[in-house]
Amino acid sequence: RKLACRALFGSGGRVLILNEAHLMRKDVVTEFLTLTEPDVGFPAHAMLICTTTAEGNAKLEDADDSDTAAFLSRFGSKLPLAQTGIADAFAANCARIARAEGIAPDSMTDEELLKRCKRLAQDNRSNHRAMLAEIDSGALTA
Repeated sequence: RKLACRALFGSGGRVLILNEAHLMRKDVVTEFLTLTEPDVGFPAHAMLICTTTAEGNAKLEDADDSDTAAFLSRFGSKLPLAQTGIADAFAANCARIARAEGIAPDSMTDEELLKRCKRLAQDNRSNHRAMLAEIDSGALTA
């Protein structure tokens, strides 16, 4: 187990990001529980970050599985991105992409484009991928 920990994190600072953690199978959750046991020696210079959606978070928190509850208890901080102003950054990025790709109508001012992108952020609960998909499918021209 110590070798697995060293192989993942080496000796320098490392961050392991588990995207969409709510999709992890039970055996994977169990392995990460083992990896983060104090006696395994999870390195102090390493950080484990799990991402999920609001729905995924509810799934993790409502799980009847004791391993999942134990897994969640190991995390020191929870950062709800939808509540930290990320929507404005996503809207600005989507507006920039739409303009650069020629998807935004030429007649639309930058101010109107940003306003529509902010609305997309709100409608999609700051899901950047969903925002881009809507833009790609013509949401800005409707």
